[in-house]
Amino acid sequence: MQDLVRCFQDYLQNDCRYTSDVVHEYLERLPQFLQRRNISSPAQINAFQVADEWRKQRWQITPAGIESLDAGRSSYLLALKEFLLFLESRKICPEPGLSDIIQISSPARPRLLGLNLSEQRRLSRFLYYYVNNDQQRKTSALAALLLHTGLSLREILNLDLPSQGLLGQHQPGDDQGDFFFEGDQLYLRYMDFSGAERCIPVSPPATLLVNFYLENRPQKSRYLFTNTSRKKPNRLTSGQAEKLLEMLFRKAGLPFRKELCADILIATARAIRDDAANPHHSRNVFRMQPETHLQTSSPHRTTEHRKIA
Repeated sequence: MQDLVRCFQDYLQNDCRYTSDVVHEYLERLPQFLQRRNISSPAQINAFQVADEWRKQRWQITPAGIESLDAGRSSYLLALKEFLLFLESRKICPEPGLSDIIQISSPARPRLLGLNLSEQRRLSRFLYYYVNNDQQRKTSALAALLLHTGLSLREILNLDLPSQGLLGQHQPGDDQGDFFFEGDQLYLRYMDFSGAERCIPVSPPATLLVNFYLENRPQKSRYLFTNTSRKKPNRLTSGQAEKLLEMLFRKAGLPFRKELCADILIATARAIRDDAANPHHSRNVFRMQPETHLQTSSPHRTTEHRKIA
């Protein structure tokens, strides 16, 4: 099992991008399950053992009596579920669906590491060439906004466009949606958790990719990101967006877990923001520059638009 635990550690560090303290805690918790159940091989793990652990570890004794413990706050259950997900991803899980036995309704997201300098460079350059159809253009624009704003996936997917459906082409008095320009700088508005309105600048590379996607998408909508599989476009859901981001990362040579892709981009954005605020503690952040082969007809651009089929 030692070799398997080492593979699990590599999975936590590289596939999940968990910080060193999270990796250390998960590796400390896992032996409790293996030793208690006398497990020396993955083939010995079964649904009864997992369900029994789930039942017993969900409860805690408090001064007020016995209470149900939110599994999202139990590092032991989180570590066990992650280990089962690892076994399933490597196709060495003895029974299908073991990780689903541990139901975690509102897990506390473990802290993640963002992309390193080499990975930032690879992904940033790849985004400009992942534009050969509507789905690819949508995904590149979504990834760029996550990477350059640090907003959550939910906040990005809830953004609305100006009434004209494009950025920078509204007339005075038109509804500008959640975007507005001051000079050549694009800003977006969003509501934070306290209900206060916030404004955040959008970088030129992200602005270019978003406008390129909008000017080429087959159906116009006030929604920034849409699911165009139906006649009437609907707002893109988080599940659909996670699948698109997973495909993007995989084709860019950065295969991460589907549900972690957006969070890894957000963690990278926050590292970039911290680097800008603390220039003396640089994190070697790659500065993404607009590519000249993508061109839009926005009045805030001087180049001409060239559509890619």
